Amino acid sequence: MKKKLPKFKNEEEEIEFWETHDATEYFDESDEVEIDFTGAREAMKKRPKGVILYKPDKLRKAAG
Repeated sequence: MKKKLPKFKNEEEEIEFWETHDATEYFDESDEVEIDFTGAREAMKKRPKGVILYKPDKLRKAAG
């Protein structure tokens, strides 16, 4: 039988918990999980495609 998860007050408390505990003691890998990806494609389209770097004018002039 798996251990019951405690109720966390906030995300920080949960992070601290998982840093010192093994998830296999709380979750059964054979349990079926249902995932809904509705809207995932649209969300991916809205993500930035890359990082835009720019140099302020003084740095641009100095870099030549």
